[in-house]
Amino acid sequence: MRIVYTFVLYLTVIFNSIECLPVRDPISDDSRPLTSNSSARPHSPVRPPSSAEILLRARSRPPPIRFAPVRPLPVRSSSVRSPHVRFSPVRPPPVRHSSLLILGFELEDRGLIRLIPHINPHRRFKIQRFIFPADKPIRLRGAGRHFGPMPTQERNVLTTSTDVVVAIMENNTFLRGIYNLDGTRRMGISMSNGTVFELSPELANETPLGTRHLITKNFRIINVNDILPHN
Repeated sequence: MRIVYTFVLYLTVIFNSIECLPVRDPISDDSRPLTSNSSARPHSPVRPPSSAEILLRARSRPPPIRFAPVRPLPVRSSSVRSPHVRFSPVRPPPVRHSSLLILGFELEDRGLIRLIPHINPHRRFKIQRFIFPADKPIRLRGAGRHFGPMPTQERNVLTTSTDVVVAIMENNTFLRGIYNLDGTRRMGISMSNGTVFELSPELANETPLGTRHLITKNFRIINVNDILPHN
C-alpha cells in the first residue's frame, strides 16, 4: 500500500511540472507565407487523460450523499372510528352460570319449583332459604357417618308443604340429613317456630341422602306455572 501511494505521488509531481511550462500560441495558417513548398501540418489529436489523472480526479471527488430509506407512512384503516360517529357497544349474550341455577331453574323461580318423589307422587316438596338456630340439639350428617355442626349461613333447604325442613340441599345436587346429637335419629325443624322433632319413616324414605342419591334421579322437578289446571 505504501508503494502505490509513493507511485501516485510521483505521478502527481510530474503532472504539475508539465502544467507549469509556458504554452505557446499556435501559429495560424493565414499568418504564414504561402510557398509552393509549404504544406499544411495536421492538428495533433486531443491527449486522453492518463491513469494518474483519473486516479487523482476520483480521489478529489466528494463522497456521494447517501439518504436513509424512507419508510412508508402507515395506512389508516377505514375501521378507525370517526369522532363524529357514535357506535353502540356490542354486548355478549348473558351467560347462565350453574351457580345461578337451581336444578335447571333460575333463582327467582325458587318459590315455583316443586320436587315430587318417585316413590310418592302425591307429595310436594319445596325449596326455601333458612338459617338454622344455633341453640338447637341437632347436627348435620356429612360424608359417611361423620357428623358436624349445623351451618350458620342461610342455606337452600328442602321443606314440606307445611314448611318443615327435612334436609339441606348440598350444591343443589344431593341432600344432607339433620340428626339428633348422638346421630341415631333423623330430625326435622319447623320454619315457623323452630320446633325440632323426629321425621316420620315415610318422609325419611322419600328424601334419600348422600351423593349416591342425586335429586334429579329421585325426584320429578316441575314448575307450578307449567302445570295445566284440571277441568
